[in-house]
Amino acid sequence: MFPTFIFLIAAVNLSECLAQSAVISFHTIVAPKSGEDVANPCEYELRILSENKRIHGLFVVFERGPELQHFYEEPEITAFAREHDLALLMPMGCPAKDHGDIDVDPNRGLGRALLAAVDQLSVITDHPELKTAPLIVLGFSGAGALAGRLVGFAPDRIEAAIVSHGGQVSPFNLDTISLSGAALKIPELILVGGKDEVVHRQLAQHRHHRPRAKSRLRTQAAANQMPIRSTSSSEISSLLRS
Repeated sequence: MFPTFIFLIAAVNLSECLAQSAVISFHTIVAPKSGEDVANPCEYELRILSENKRIHGLFVVFERGPELQHFYEEPEITAFAREHDLALLMPMGCPAKDHGDIDVDPNRGLGRALLAAVDQLSVITDHPELKTAPLIVLGFSGAGALAGRLVGFAPDRIEAAIVSHGGQVSPFNLDTISLSGAALKIPELILVGGKDEVVHRQLAQHRHHRPRAKSRLRTQAAANQMPIRSTSSSEISSLLRS
């Protein structure tokens, strides 16, 4: 009996480890409402890393091509999410009606759609805590401009924003983002290539509009655009502690 007893303990421990390491994916779709500048229903993928644990927050990475997909799937990002009991959420697509890119003003559809998707996923996954879970939002280029604006759109839900090369054409440049009140207390990490004079100029004005804000600027001297994959989980952790 003794060897059998040891085997049973080992089997139970192995099953617990497998359950902890399993990644479960869920999908949902949010249709645009009348008057919103969204051409098609938006798709969202949620990854839960520990099914039986309470989710303390969502790390939202806006889909923006292969580099962001790779970043979303990085083992280091998965480990970071596990450490902080986060789920991973990727909004996909959601182009505006009159052009192929997104409308970066969250008041025109994408802000509501994001929060609606989280509500829907809280029911689908049987994790009701998602309805009020704080969000860390990360976006590149136009999605970066959206992430920067989500801070003002939902300051009660956004815990931090990471804006990577957040350029956008007028009238939605970074220098047009003006935050006040609770939004100024939300930490923000801004990534930009050292050679990108346009975004640097916009950033100077953006930081002028939020002089008391908890924002950090990180540059890569020889780059026009800083690769998002150069961002480390330790840097994100430091941002959350600020």
